Amino acid sequence: MLVALVGGAAEIEPCRLALRWLQEAAPKAQLTLLVETAAVEAVQKLARGGEIMTDPGGEAGAEADRWLLEEIRKGRFEAAVFFTPFGRSPYRLAYLAYLAGVPVRVGQAQEWGGSVLNRYFKEDEASACRPSAQRHLELLQKAFPEGNEEQNGRKQPRE
Repeated sequence: MLVALVGGAAEIEPCRLALRWLQEAAPKAQLTLLVETAAVEAVQKLARGGEIMTDPGGEAGAEADRWLLEEIRKGRFEAAVFFTPFGRSPYRLAYLAYLAGVPVRVGQAQEWGGSVLNRYFKEDEASACRPSAQRHLELLQKAFPEGNEEQNGRKQPRE
């Protein structure tokens, strides 16, 4: 599973509980974390033996996006989850995953982007008031309700 942590190093920590939830809900899943180059050091502890893929960023241009598209395609991921800070769009990376043939693409955004996210959840203004860690965890619980059952009703992952 590809897990994109969109944003700089400061956005990594709020993803910790959601990553733990994924690891507990699907213990056999191989997680590959996709992070911006500047956040690689901050994500080392969260990778827990999984791979880290770097995103050179949209500012790097079309050639960098083509390279990232090929890297995602090589990964042959069954699903991709996009964690974004409130108000930041997941669609650049989600579109690359769509083009790479990733069948399940999960994220939340303020705007609907067609079938780029096929498990799309709308962010509303109330989302801005909730901490990122809570928003990310809620996204997973809505997108993968079977993971809630796997965890025997636990609402929060173990620390």
